[in-house]
Amino acid sequence: MPSHFNQDSNRHIGRYFAILCLALIAFLSVFVPWYITFPAYLILLILSIFLVKPEWGAYLLIFLIPVTTACVHLTVHGKWNFIVGNKPIDLIPVFVPVIILSFCGLLLTRCAKIRLPSFKNPLIIPLVILLLYSLLSLTWSGNLKHSLFQLFTLAMNIMLFILLNSVVKDEATHRKTIWCWLISGLIQGVLAVTLYFFDPILVAKKIFSASTFGISIPAGWFQPSGWPRPASGIQDHHETALLMNLVFAMAIGLFMVEKSRFRKGLLIGIMSLSTFIVFQTESRAGFGGLFIMSFYLFSGLNKLRKVFLPLFICFFAGSLVVYISSRHIVWNVFLKKDFGTRLLHIAGKVVESGGVIEPGLSKSKPGRKKLWEKAFKLYGHSIIQGLGIGNLTYYTTSPHAHSIYFSLLFDFGLIGVLCLLYIVVYLYKCFSGIKKFQASYLQVMGVAIWGGFLALAFHGLVDFDYNRSIVWLYLGTAVATLNLVKQELKK
Repeated sequence: MPSHFNQDSNRHIGRYFAILCLALIAFLSVFVPWYITFPAYLILLILSIFLVKPEWGAYLLIFLIPVTTACVHLTVHGKWNFIVGNKPIDLIPVFVPVIILSFCGLLLTRCAKIRLPSFKNPLIIPLVILLLYSLLSLTWSGNLKHSLFQLFTLAMNIMLFILLNSVVKDEATHRKTIWCWLISGLIQGVLAVTLYFFDPILVAKKIFSASTFGISIPAGWFQPSGWPRPASGIQDHHETALLMNLVFAMAIGLFMVEKSRFRKGLLIGIMSLSTFIVFQTESRAGFGGLFIMSFYLFSGLNKLRKVFLPLFICFFAGSLVVYISSRHIVWNVFLKKDFGTRLLHIAGKVVESGGVIEPGLSKSKPGRKKLWEKAFKLYGHSIIQGLGIGNLTYYTTSPHAHSIYFSLLFDFGLIGVLCLLYIVVYLYKCFSGIKKFQASYLQVMGVAIWGGFLALAFHGLVDFDYNRSIVWLYLGTAVATLNLVKQELKK
């Protein structure tokens, strides 16, 4: 079909949606004051852009998704939405409309070109199976509304994955996507430092009788316990550590192929900030992920392999010196107490207690070990089928499984394990197959993004769950990279 037909079709989609919005606002203005209808129309107009340009929605999501639901969210109250800590378990993230409209835009643009959506991606099969099994698991749910919410979240995350995998269709789009990741990480890194100098932000605004808009951003130097607060942007410190590791992997890959001196300098700054923030989060899993990822990248990238060992030693020695020095300044200047760091404190507890997961944990504070012990007892009654989507958090009243792998096992049983194995084996085969090819931008970025996956895989052992959107965002970026590398190698 001629290309001008596709362009005209895309324009018609935008026109029809704009006319629909105008008619809707005109109708609502009869019953609702103008100062409500006008902002509503403005928001609809902005969101309609993503129907015509779904790739713009994908770029925006890279900035929005790191702003986690724990920090900015909409809450629908009810008995089903039980409290964990001091917040309801099911929070609606701010980026939901962007995902839905961008995905709809993807489908519309495909239909406008007179062809059905064709996502060339073997991972669609296990993801569809997982989604259908989630639907089936509603029949044995202990909290149906909570499970429905988790099912909606899973469907939304799969749409996010498909969106990223589909819109990143050439090298130019891929470069834009990577730079969005880097700038997003840069913003969160700067915020992680800046928020030390402000008081915590807590806002709860009632919108309707059963819903609330909330903002909860940790800030300030100290936690209620008196310890210095770990660094975090607009998310908790574990998510900040993960984001910084993923950004570091992409930055070092881009640095290997970038020719502009200015951009190389900027990438060095982003890598330095990312490393600094990972240490400042004092996340053990984040630190371990950085260690494994940097070992792989320094030894796997052709341009760095010859200086691998001295580079690796200098990198971590320098990072530790900066970390200990910065913590020393905080303790002596602000706390006026004897110097100490969380990582060194935990290391001492590991030696004393012999425990690695939760050394010296207070008896009054339930943690991962106790959560997993309770979860395995519950899982023992449903080994094959699992507890059902969202039911681990319901039965244990925990925020999440504190492990991506365990969350799939406990909620989906055998099906969850098989889907996970399929995805892991597929990604390993693809990325290991392209490691020896590093002659172009895409091939180098393929190696770098696999390094980020190693950090994610390690961190996911003891944190997060299958419904964490940043995991799906990175998975979509990675699979899109794989597709482009395969296409390039075939030529």
